[in-house]
Amino acid sequence: GDTRRRGRRKILVLHGNRQTGELLVGRMKSLKRKLLKPRVYDNDDDKASSRNENHDIDLVAIDAPFVWQSDATVDNDHNNGNDERLQHQRQEEDQEQDNFLLRSWWHRDGNEYTGLEDSFSAIHDLWIATNSNHTNDGNNVVDDNNNDNNFEGILGFSQGARLTHLIALLHKASHGKLFSGLRYVIISSGYGDVPLPINFPPKG
Repeated sequence: GDTRRRGRRKILVLHGNRQTGELLVGRMKSLKRKLLKPRVYDNDDDKASSRNENHDIDLVAIDAPFVWQSDATVDNDHNNGNDERLQHQRQEEDQEQDNFLLRSWWHRDGNEYTGLEDSFSAIHDLWIATNSNHTNDGNNVVDDNNNDNNFEGILGFSQGARLTHLIALLHKASHGKLFSGLRYVIISSGYGDVPLPINFPPKG
């Protein structure tokens, strides 16, 4: 049979709260191997023949724009600073370096996702820049059979899954104008049936 090689497609990966893109993708090695595995299709007209098609799919993970912040309240008791408080402070200092690099797509205040608009904007700017760089070849028609190096889907985990769901809603409400070319989303460990944030959809 013949072997057909298509251009590299991209799936945008959105990590969860208190995580980074690199950390999440590092835990997805099995999925990455499956995405790169050649697929064999049987020909209905000739059962003896088959064609192999290489699907080169890149998982592109970006980091959220905000540094993660603990939701725990700060102890403001000034009563002589007991050993338990000192030990807790030292533990926080030990974790400070690790936590500094951990990211969040928004900081939640009740049902308001503070920073959501900034996250939408950053992701959409990347989406447009990546896809337009490879489809603007003199005309604005996107060939779904030859959209080499374009984003075609979004995979979100936990907080990133919630963000992916909101992006899909924006895509549908805009009749495909926002996140143009989005073909599918993959949601893992999402929020479930919860109300939409009060600052959604974003203004502008």
